[in-house]
Amino acid sequence: MFVVILTSLRLLGKRGVKQLSVFELVVIIGLGSAAGDPMFYKDVGILPALIVFSMIVGLYTLVTYLIGKNKKFETLVEGKPVCLIRDGVFAIDNFKKEVLREDEFFAELRLQSISQLGQMSKPS
Repeated sequence: MFVVILTSLRLLGKRGVKQLSVFELVVIIGLGSAAGDPMFYKDVGILPALIVFSMIVGLYTLVTYLIGKNKKFETLVEGKPVCLIRDGVFAIDNFKKEVLREDEFFAELRLQSISQLGQMSKPS
């Protein structure tokens, strides 16, 4: 089952956990749940887990295709993006709506080599 998990996640692509959407996180949890039963319970066979894996990967592929074709479906599955910096200014009202701590936000900016908001360029 471990090899099946690794192979499936490799097929789904590689992204950091912070970059995962809710949909992708659900897919990974589903894969882990399907893999866990045969590993922990002797009476659960590997074939049902492989069927569930195939269904999850198939549904992931279908939903990803539909997201690419339909903007409304993408918004339904992924949610709407929220602008936290507008024209180099911290959008405090939008930030208060998000479940993100200020130190996490600035840590993400530092990862992008931005040490202060003034370094954000205004769009041309």
